[in-house]
Amino acid sequence: MEAPLLPGYTRTTVLRASASSTLVSAVAPDGRPVMLKIADGAGAERLRAEFAILRELAGVAGVGRALGIERHGAETVLVLEWVGGADLRSQLDGLDLEPALDFAVQLTRIVGDIHRHGVVHRDLKPSNVMVTDPADRLCLIDFGLSSSRAHPRPGRHFEGTAAYMAPEQSGRMNREVDARADLYALGVVFFELFTGRLPFERDALSDFVHAHLATRPPRVDAVAPDVPRVLADIVARLLRKEPDRRYQSAGALLADLERVQANFAAGGSIERFALGAAEGVRRLPATDRLFGREAVVEALAGQLAAPTDRPRLLLLCGEAGVGKSAVVHVIRRRVLAGDGAIVGGKFEQFRTAQPFSAFARAFDQLADHVLGAPDDALVAWRGALAAELGGVAAALTSLSPRFGAVL
Repeated sequence: MEAPLLPGYTRTTVLRASASSTLVSAVAPDGRPVMLKIADGAGAERLRAEFAILRELAGVAGVGRALGIERHGAETVLVLEWVGGADLRSQLDGLDLEPALDFAVQLTRIVGDIHRHGVVHRDLKPSNVMVTDPADRLCLIDFGLSSSRAHPRPGRHFEGTAAYMAPEQSGRMNREVDARADLYALGVVFFELFTGRLPFERDALSDFVHAHLATRPPRVDAVAPDVPRVLADIVARLLRKEPDRRYQSAGALLADLERVQANFAAGGSIERFALGAAEGVRRLPATDRLFGREAVVEALAGQLAAPTDRPRLLLLCGEAGVGKSAVVHVIRRRVLAGDGAIVGGKFEQFRTAQPFSAFARAFDQLADHVLGAPDDALVAWRGALAAELGGVAAALTSLSPRFGAVL
């Protein structure tokens, strides 16, 4: 064993590691097995937010407890309850329909409970779901990207795991991320449970993003013909691109899954039925269509589409509140549809601690976009930036440290 990580704790095994944190198993001073999530720098802030969210979820069945958070030198350590077992990914091979359906019901119930507490997980995937032995009970872990009413997270940039993220998590839909993003991720997880494969199998992050935004996934019963059509209907509804067309709550999803499960347990045929009956009267979705600004939008779109071999500056002017940002958001969709990139930042009236904060945020977003590109595109970006920036590269990375990974 290694030397104690915290006074009285002894580390045993590294369970997983990422760029932001490391999860290890350990023995607490009282002899109990625990998990320690370790981070420093920006990752430490994420651990503190995760601890606060887990405290909000204390007592929710199927959510591992946070036992404490401590500092150890430059590192922050989140002490977590040991839940045991193996992750759901290890159970996917050759999984029969009945246990797969049971896992789907259990996971939906847990997600519904955290949503009722105002928490959105934002990173649902099989490796974040533990299957405890021997009862096969599920436990949801890793709330490092989660948000809540008390601890919101920025919603309009890429964050999550590419294979499971909802289209709005790509940062390319100009939509806030809410609980329905978790329902989309559940759709991906259910697809794996019932078929043993992902709906989209890609290599590059940018290819996953394009698939989630623009490619219709196959139906579950087209991949696995033995799966009842109503289950394929449920997964297809979860995987709709527009949040307003998915299930609107985990409770409505759970009601449909439990109906299928009851039919299955009764040994009868599982017939199709109208989905989402438990949602009741649905509210009218808000539209993001822009009215009365068509001339401005078309003028900007024309300038962007015009061929040029030189940078071009376009200024959109107007008093506060007249809808400049709304116009830009409409243009944003056209830019992204043409495989372009658009980044932005805003000078906040009461946030003056960081000089040039709007530029810093814009370059952070550009860094995320470039780092998500395929390897050959990333090499091309680096070459072009090195040629253009020259000696000012150091100043740019000082303004946006995240951009250093690009250069």
